[in-house]
Amino acid sequence: MFLNKSTCIVCRRVLLLVRSSAAVNILGEGVVRMSYDYRKLFGRILEKFGTQSAFSKAFGLSEYDLFLRLVNEVDFDQGEIDRACSLLEISEKEMYFYFFTRKVQRQ
Repeated sequence: MFLNKSTCIVCRRVLLLVRSSAAVNILGEGVVRMSYDYRKLFGRILEKFGTQSAFSKAFGLSEYDLFLRLVNEVDFDQGEIDRACSLLEISEKEMYFYFFTRKVQRQ
């Protein structure tokens, strides 16, 4: 069955499409961003490169662009994740813990 906007009304705003790390409400009522915890990644950057600045140069991004990714303002794309894993010597098994650990929302 193909879902269109009228079919989704039955779902009562619960149905979400997930693209990358952002979930978009099908009915067009806003965007819910997923936040990831990059503390472990930041620690690895300091461990391997000493500073965020040194890593950003090796990574090929400005310090500001790297900062935006680390504070969840901009998503890492697949190529960036692969490049970071290579530079930081992060294995495929470890990748999840560095890039896909969700932030816990405090209430």
